[in-house]
Amino acid sequence: MEPASKILVVAGVANIGYAFLLGLPLASIRMKQSQAPRYLILAHTGPIISGAVLLSLVLAAGLSDLSSSLETTAAWLLVGGTAAVASGDTINWLSGVQDGFAQRSRGWRLTALGGPVILAGLLILLVGVVKGV
Repeated sequence: MEPASKILVVAGVANIGYAFLLGLPLASIRMKQSQAPRYLILAHTGPIISGAVLLSLVLAAGLSDLSSSLETTAAWLLVGGTAAVASGDTINWLSGVQDGFAQRSRGWRLTALGGPVILAGLLILLVGVVKGV
């Protein structure tokens, strides 16, 4: 297995594990209240989705016709971006932020940073897949 694929697998499983850990406080809160904090829900569901996406991108990395170092760079960008988004949502939850966009919170800044980083990693892999197919 190529280094990029290994990075994507480990990060995908780590994202899913993190999401399930956040399921514990989410379930605890929901046992007592009818609603959970929005950013806790985002911090829980986002990594589930990101984990599944990272795991599926292992297939894309396998089809890529780029150098191993460029694929590895793309994988690290994807990992860093998803970590930034999950961290931002978690910080917003722990800080009691109601609207990260309106408040321009620390968590919002991390999440805003993560989006372009994820996009850069995806674009690199997309080029590799288009070249490889």
